[in-house]
Amino acid sequence: MRTHTGWRAICIVICLAVTASAVDPARKQGGLVLQFDDGSPTWLSTIAPLLKEVNGKASGFVNNVNIGPRRRLTIEDLLKLQNEYGWEIGSHTYHHYHALQKIRAIGLKQWVAEELDGSINELRASGLKVQTLVFPFNESSPVAEAEVMNRLQTFRRQSPLAITQGMSRDKTFPSSSIDISNYVPMRQLKQWVDLAQDEKKIMFVFTHYVLPDDEFVTGKVVYIKGDTLITDRPLAIKPSDQLSLVPDTSRLLRDRINITAVNGNTVSTDVPDLGNRTVPGATFMIGQGYSVPQSYFQEFIAYAASRLTFYTVSDIVKGEHQHTNAIVPVTTGSN
Repeated sequence: MRTHTGWRAICIVICLAVTASAVDPARKQGGLVLQFDDGSPTWLSTIAPLLKEVNGKASGFVNNVNIGPRRRLTIEDLLKLQNEYGWEIGSHTYHHYHALQKIRAIGLKQWVAEELDGSINELRASGLKVQTLVFPFNESSPVAEAEVMNRLQTFRRQSPLAITQGMSRDKTFPSSSIDISNYVPMRQLKQWVDLAQDEKKIMFVFTHYVLPDDEFVTGKVVYIKGDTLITDRPLAIKPSDQLSLVPDTSRLLRDRINITAVNGNTVSTDVPDLGNRTVPGATFMIGQGYSVPQSYFQEFIAYAASRLTFYTVSDIVKGEHQHTNAIVPVTTGSN
């Protein structure tokens, strides 16, 4: 895939350093709860060091099946994130099965034993302070939710715009996806940061993977017809069932657009009305749907670091945000 120009990445790194050194603590009002799902070696190799540069931390929700010497992360990696980088490690269940489907297949009791207790007990036995959970695909059922709340402090409910005074009324926490499958333009993401700062509230966002810029393709839209987009040049893209299209990088995207085929400069999708999502001349992006480009991530955290304080989900549960930056007391939040 084609990379962004090198000068952009260099400028972002410089911006990070300048922002981190020029932060005025008096300007920081409100908070950011940044979350990552599934588990990735980049949590430790890339993301945690970048966050450390801006005095940031995050909550990582891991599937136990992704932990091991030849898997994505080791227990030692997760302990280092927790103990050295200040991250919170939570459960994403053991295998990343869809909870509703799995409960129908094996029953609630077995799901609890294998996917919930199996995950929590194994992580805690390794020294991880697990108190929170994210359901795979952010989908659950009342009976599964009740079992989680009997064991942990909270779990996530996905929300289009999660900027609240704290936890929601039902003791869950809201969060908005910023994956490219739910693409948020940088201009709008910064507006969210400004809103959280101005209203002294907490902004909750999550993504899955932060990938190098050369894992993404950008270009110009030439023509749109139905479910097909014609680009300004032939595209060389490796086939993948995870590829998503952002048809216009200046617009918010809330419904994932899957790519079904790429043939030269013709991109076919599973959405019949692309003409309502973009226009000729717009900039498009193609990449793994559950990810964001590294330059996008760096620009976001650099901007947020000058305005908001980073928290983990458990920090918010414990009310730590009420004791810094003059945050208003938690009352009721929105889902």
